[in-house]
Amino acid sequence: MVHDKSFMENADLKYFDREILDIVQYKENEYLFNIIKDAPKDAIILDIGAYTGDTSIYLAKKLNTINRNDIRFICFEPNSRLCQHCLRLTKVHNLNIVIVNKIISDKKQILYMKEDQGAGTMYDNCYDSNNIKYESITLDELNIDASKVFFTKIDVEGHEPEVLAGGVKTIKDSKYIYIEMWNDNHFKSRHGHKLSGSHNKRILDRIDNINKNFKPLQKIEKNVIFKNITT
Repeated sequence: MVHDKSFMENADLKYFDREILDIVQYKENEYLFNIIKDAPKDAIILDIGAYTGDTSIYLAKKLNTINRNDIRFICFEPNSRLCQHCLRLTKVHNLNIVIVNKIISDKKQILYMKEDQGAGTMYDNCYDSNNIKYESITLDELNIDASKVFFTKIDVEGHEPEVLAGGVKTIKDSKYIYIEMWNDNHFKSRHGHKLSGSHNKRILDRIDNINKNFKPLQKIEKNVIFKNITT
């Protein structure tokens, strides 16, 4: 695994560990837990692209073991079947998790499921009568208390720039952003259309537009963690 050329050319690498962590999900979740466990009281964790809750449910369960169930997770997942799965686990384990069955984007619009590959479901606005349609919303229209947002995870199969564009007010004070960043060739192979510019630079520009203090710290497989570093 190598770093994306565009990322390395355009990111502020002052705090960045160039060693890529290629680790199994359990260790990835442990890495994230060691950050989130020290969040302020009543902090909010945003999980955009929650899938089966394989990140948030694990973290919330472990936080309960150290009496940090004050930390609230808001999980967004467009697949209603997966939302029901997350909801069942939330109730069984008495977790502080809210499940929102919506696609998060840069505006209200109709999006269509482009391709369902299990953990990698993609959506775009190209009409296809054979695919399920969804109505998207933005983070900012939900009026989440931005002052309490501590950690924002975004894993939406190439739709990350749109999520960022629609969440400027919500994410601006988040202490961390953990975001999937495909290289350009992977984006083209998955979305099947011409990419205008660099996908990585587009994400970096959107993050910089939200708050210039977000600096990349570490890459974990395809995901990069950014920290809001104020001087």
